[in-house]
Amino acid sequence: MADFEPPKEDYGHPDSAIRLASCVHRFRVPKMNPNRNVSFARAFKTMGSHPKTRKIMIKAGQERQKLNNAVTSDKVSHERVVADAKRYQPLISQILLTCKVQPELAQLDERLIFEWN
Repeated sequence: MADFEPPKEDYGHPDSAIRLASCVHRFRVPKMNPNRNVSFARAFKTMGSHPKTRKIMIKAGQERQKLNNAVTSDKVSHERVVADAKRYQPLISQILLTCKVQPELAQLDERLIFEWN
């Protein structure tokens, strides 16, 4: 007969409380560090020279800049920030997946440092 293990108690916040707090308490939109000029195309210049890979790197940089413009505009539109983030996120995921599947492509020519405040 197997040993019985009682279920572990979950002391975390219930999802409903998190949703309520998110709706009631709006958080400010984080800003990208203006002193960092992140460029995927420059960072992966040597290893990301394949035309399709290079195109993704350039597109990711463009979408990152659009997202930065959205979060730093005088009047922040949350709809615009979300839309730009939704366009940017799949490109980042694709870059990370490429690095995971082909680790030899993960060699950088330039440091990539992401900072939000």
